[in-house]
Amino acid sequence: MSGDVQESSLSVMLIVSDAESAVAWYQRALGANLLWDLGGVAGLDLDGAPFFVHEAVPGRTTEPSPAEVGMTTTRIEVFVNDPGALIARAAAAGASHVEQLTDHPVPWGVHQQGGFTDPSGHRWSVGDRSPLARFPRSEQPNLIIQVPRGSAIERQLHDEPPASLRADDVLVQTGPTDPHGVLEALAGEVVLALPAPEGLRRHAAELRRVLDQAGSGTPPLVVVIEAGEELLENEAAPLVGAARTARRPVILRIIRPSER
Repeated sequence: MSGDVQESSLSVMLIVSDAESAVAWYQRALGANLLWDLGGVAGLDLDGAPFFVHEAVPGRTTEPSPAEVGMTTTRIEVFVNDPGALIARAAAAGASHVEQLTDHPVPWGVHQQGGFTDPSGHRWSVGDRSPLARFPRSEQPNLIIQVPRGSAIERQLHDEPPASLRADDVLVQTGPTDPHGVLEALAGEVVLALPAPEGLRRHAAELRRVLDQAGSGTPPLVVVIEAGEELLENEAAPLVGAARTARRPVILRIIRPSER
C-alpha cells in the first residue's frame, strides 16, 4: 500500500417522493448546482459541498421519504458565511417551519443558526462556519476581537485583516447589536476605553501597562473602542503584542460604527 494520504468525502443521500421536483426546488431555493441527473437519482452541490437525491423505491420500506412517513431522524447541517440569506431564500421559495437565526452561546463564542423544512420533508439547519474548526484549539486565543454584526469593520476583518490579526492566537467574533447597531454588553473586565482605533497606536505604552498590571484572574481583560470603521496594522500590532504578554485573555470590543 502506498504512503499517499487518502482523501475522504462525507455527504448525504436524501430520499424524496419525487426526485425531479426535489432537484428543481433545491436549485431554485438554495442555488444548488446540478452535477448529474440519472432520472430518479441526481447529484448536486451547494457552494462546492455535494449532496445527492434518490427517489423512494416502491416496496423498499427501509428507505422511505420523510413526506411518506411524516417524520425524519436526520437533520441536514449547512455551514455558510451568510446563513440568514440562505434561510430567507428558502423561505421565499416555499420552505416550511422556518426558524430565523438565533445566537447560541458556545465555548468558542457565538454560533448563529436557523433552519427550515424543505418540501420533501427534510429538516435543514443553516448556520455560520464556526463549528467547523477544532475546539478546544491547540492554543487558546490570546486576543479576541468583538465587532458589531453586519458592520463595515466586520467586513474588513473578514476580507482584508491586518497582517498581525492573521495569527492562530487571534480570534475575530461578531456579536449581537441593538436596533441602533451598537454591540450589546458582553462579559469581561474593562481596563481601558478609547474613542477610536487610532488610540491603540497613540496610547500603546499605556495599553501594555494596564494589561500587564491587571494580574491574573478569571474574567478576560477588555479594551473598549467606542466607534470604528476599520482596524489598521499599526493599530492592531501594539494590541496583539501586549495581549501576548498579558496573564489573562484580552478582548478588543468595538462598540459601534463611526459617525458619518
